[in-house]
Amino acid sequence: MTARTTSSRTMPNADSADIGLAAQAHLEAGRSAYGVALLKSALRTQSNHAHLHTQLGMALRQCAPDEALMHLDWAAALQPGMQGLALGRALTLLEKRELSASRAAFEQALASSNDSPAVRWEFAMELLTEGVWSRGWDYYEERLHLFDGEVLRLCPLPWPQWQGQPLDGRTLLIHAEQGVGDEIMYASMVPDLQAMGARVVLACMPNLVAVMQHAFADALVLPHPRGPAQMKTWQKSQSGEHLPDWAATLAQHGITPDYQAPLGSLARQLRRDASQFVLEPYLRTEPARVQAMRHILEAAAPGNPAMRVGLAWCGNLDNPHGQAKSLPIEWLHQWATIPGVQWVSLQGRQYAHQAQQLPALRLVDMSAHTDDFADLAALASQLDLIISVDTSYAHLCGALGLPVWLPLRRNADWRWGWQRRDTVWYSQVELFRQTTDGDWAPVLTEIESRLRACVRARTPAPTFN
Repeated sequence: MTARTTSSRTMPNADSADIGLAAQAHLEAGRSAYGVALLKSALRTQSNHAHLHTQLGMALRQCAPDEALMHLDWAAALQPGMQGLALGRALTLLEKRELSASRAAFEQALASSNDSPAVRWEFAMELLTEGVWSRGWDYYEERLHLFDGEVLRLCPLPWPQWQGQPLDGRTLLIHAEQGVGDEIMYASMVPDLQAMGARVVLACMPNLVAVMQHAFADALVLPHPRGPAQMKTWQKSQSGEHLPDWAATLAQHGITPDYQAPLGSLARQLRRDASQFVLEPYLRTEPARVQAMRHILEAAAPGNPAMRVGLAWCGNLDNPHGQAKSLPIEWLHQWATIPGVQWVSLQGRQYAHQAQQLPALRLVDMSAHTDDFADLAALASQLDLIISVDTSYAHLCGALGLPVWLPLRRNADWRWGWQRRDTVWYSQVELFRQTTDGDWAPVLTEIESRLRACVRARTPAPTFN
């Protein structure tokens, strides 16, 4: 690529600065099409403007990564060494899942940014996707310095953070962050802590308390709601003077933690190598709930099908990430033709009504029993198979050791690795991956074929007198 290098053409001017600000405002407001159009229009008359090329490259990173790289390369030719350019290339290559090239670009970005915490955090996503656990977890800690508690849904606490010190006879308070699925996944390390002699106090979302307490009987499990009201109060505190309500419970039990740890920080100490991942179920169902749920399910869905299959087709549809990893239920019409399958909805109350858009599937609505995850666990244990997109339902069933088929978007979260069909977190979870962004058709067809084979294997052959 040959570029003109007249310095006045490569530095921002008032017009380009205004265009850049206007485009950025559109991008941050979710109007990406307007922001991209504005930048492309400006580049028709200012084609040698490195900053506009960089901004456009970053804007196109997720939706058109090849085009994004073209603009980032052009910017590099116009203004070598421009701040943020190496990181932009690394992020774009990660989006394409060109992991070797992405890793090299992150190394360059790290070197050129004086070991920037922001670069380290983004690099963590690439390293963890690759399974480079020790360095990945070290860089993952940067989230605690870069993001406020509202982003992480994390409460600041006054006790020192556990950094791997001996725990025999010590009290360790571990507390939730991010989403419910994250809480379940990271809870896989509670048995490790107990084996180290720790007295574990686990503060988790209220709908997880019963299932966690039953699994970790020797721990004290406390409800830890993390809604907008709580976050608003906690953000007034930077050193833990505004403690959650459960702090009073600790005082009543005479418990003073020696250490605290956000759940997402445990892996830095306990999962630094692939051999340290324990592929054993760590959650359990309660027999009384299982018996009650068996009766409820038989009443709601009488009969003796070849297979009962649980289905969770969507996550939070209020954000683009949730939309990208969800299955539009009308696309599942081909599954309705599979004989011998009784479909049971595991979808929560918010989206369970979508089943009305596909009556042929005859989904049994069990949303009334999904509020408490101990009930949901009991329900899932009565099913032969669970098909769930990347949601807390998949994590719950995986932690229970139940068979799960998990349809994944092409560039799924780091936790699911890249290209592999299994996962380091759960022994009975099988991954069905998109190969092209947004194209679920091959995934749905593969699942249909596999499910038909499972039904045939379970259906007795006809007998002749």
